[in-house]
Amino acid sequence: MDRKTKQTINNIYISVIYPLYIMSKKMYVGAWVETTLVDIVKMLAETQGVSQSEYLRQLIIQDLDKRTVFTTQLKKDIKLAEAE
Repeated sequence: MDRKTKQTINNIYISVIYPLYIMSKKMYVGAWVETTLVDIVKMLAETQGVSQSEYLRQLIIQDLDKRTVFTTQLKKDIKLAEAE
């Protein structure tokens, strides 16, 4: 895997690792956080019965949904389909 981006937001380091396989539709997203936050994330993930990776994935999806990213993309897709 090849690291392509690294960004700091509010002292949280976010890196995206792009897969070697071009055909893959999934990428790994990780975050560097303070050790105190790691303990909280571990506890919350365990409480929900999911892995830390799944917990992070759910947080990303919830945030994107709250920002209406999915609705906006769907509207664009519908407009493109109607234009064809």
